[in-house]
Amino acid sequence: MHRPLLHATLAFAAVALSSPALAQSPAFQQQVPQQAVGQPIPNGGQVARQMMSAHRSNRLKAEFTLQWMQIPNFSFWGARITSMDQDSPLRQIGLQLGDVVTRLDGTRVSTGKWWDQSRGVWALPQMERHFGRTQIRNIRSGTTLVRNEYADLGPRWQVPSPYPGGGGGTPIIVP
Repeated sequence: MHRPLLHATLAFAAVALSSPALAQSPAFQQQVPQQAVGQPIPNGGQVARQMMSAHRSNRLKAEFTLQWMQIPNFSFWGARITSMDQDSPLRQIGLQLGDVVTRLDGTRVSTGKWWDQSRGVWALPQMERHFGRTQIRNIRSGTTLVRNEYADLGPRWQVPSPYPGGGGGTPIIVP
């Protein structure tokens, strides 16, 4: 029997997903629109794609949506890959769109997460804090198999901040 990894599919639900109990409640699940990304939402006339925001990692050269996940015996935050550049180090290890990254060098990707109200997305600073040979714990989309793979994330160098302010795009030193 296939078990879905995902409790809610739209990023706007991520605020509510900070409470896993709320995400599992029937009342909450009835409020989550079931339209596919890009389809009109009946009462608002807005497009779901406008609410679907993703964190951009310049280090991993990919975009992620933080989601509350569940596989047998485990519930956790995972960063689902929503887009990847052609030269993304994630491609080195065979990751694809829809796959989930859970840890980098043993540290949860959700460590230090914060809600960026202006962009409507969970900011994931952990995605920029790793360099060189890095262990990436991941789960293939549609499975419950947890894998540990290694990818070269490049040397410790300056990464442009994806967040404006402090000079608007001024590079930051990655710790």
